[in-house]
Amino acid sequence: MRELLGVAWAGLTARRSRTLLIMLGPIVGVAAMVAAVGLTESAKGALQAKLAELGNTLIVADAGGTFGQQNPTFPTDAVARSLQVPSVLGAAAVTGLSGVVALPTAGTKDFYEAFPVPVQAADLGLPAVLRVQLVSGRWLNQPDIDNHIHAAVLGAALAHKYGFLRGEIRTIRLNNVNFGVVGVLSSVALQPDLDNAVFITQWAARNDFGTEGKPSKLYLRARNGTTQQSADLLPIAITSADPNRSRRRCPATRSPRPRKPTKRCSAWPCSPGCWRCSSAGSASRTSCRSR
Repeated sequence: MRELLGVAWAGLTARRSRTLLIMLGPIVGVAAMVAAVGLTESAKGALQAKLAELGNTLIVADAGGTFGQQNPTFPTDAVARSLQVPSVLGAAAVTGLSGVVALPTAGTKDFYEAFPVPVQAADLGLPAVLRVQLVSGRWLNQPDIDNHIHAAVLGAALAHKYGFLRGEIRTIRLNNVNFGVVGVLSSVALQPDLDNAVFITQWAARNDFGTEGKPSKLYLRARNGTTQQSADLLPIAITSADPNRSRRRCPATRSPRPRKPTKRCSAWPCSPGCWRCSSAGSASRTSCRSR
């Protein structure tokens, strides 16, 4: 064994360059595999963390129309219908206004007509459905509608483009109507087109721009896919093991002719003995009276 080890060591040290190259092959291969697996897992973990932060329960529905139809819309009660679905936690709608020019100042008409700014008539619960905060100020509220206030909220990117400062008193001009800026919405990662929009109330859209109040896009916040949700949607099964589940009267007591029930049937008309109306009961009227 000592001679074999000596010969092996002499062979390795005699050609050091070849030995080094032979050793580099497995080392580089193993290092490349570890690096590839590590990068893949890191990217997957970052993506899962981003999805967990943004949430995967937001559903965006655009109104679709027939061939040749322009500006398709949903029905006026689309939000109310959506909230009737058990798996929907919240819903909000926006209406895109066409032909409205938004100007931050009076001298910028030519520039902003070349780069149109989208104007959206939004519901009051839109930030809650999108789960975004406001950078400054507040969102549109019910007093704005009740008092007929021309209030507007800017998207984060549009506020940066307009040079809006936190707490600044600013008005913008939509066509020929001045709107006061009451807040700035933070960036919406799942809907980046909202970052460059101006949001106004549905009342202002109907009264100042002649819209019908029909939404063109719906934002729905759905429940997480859990087993509890499926259990809530299942109907309750009525079995004879728990007679308190139902108080349906059995066919013997629903007869048009008056019958004199026994003590058991008078105490509980639909007892297991005469529960013919359920899938579990199979007793006859004779057995019901005899008992």
